[in-house]
Amino acid sequence: MDLDDFLALLEWTGRQIRADKPGAIPAHFEAILKRLEIDQDAWLDTVQHFGSRFHLVAGSVKRLMQAAREDGQHWFQGKSAAQRAYQSV
Repeated sequence: MDLDDFLALLEWTGRQIRADKPGAIPAHFEAILKRLEIDQDAWLDTVQHFGSRFHLVAGSVKRLMQAAREDGQHWFQGKSAAQRAYQSV
């Protein structure tokens, strides 16, 4: 994902979270979320509750396991959140 797409996705996410600025997901964001294998509703939930769902590392279960191994750990907190957010859509 390039920087412009990332920043636009961030803006859209903020509009979804703030009740006074709702908006439909643009088609190109749907494609980005699909390519990243992220469910739209789970993405919003993850962003809203990020600090209580993930610590140190966030991403798919595979990425959490990889990061833990690289850090000499068995696991990082966030497996359930990762399974909900980063799934095939």
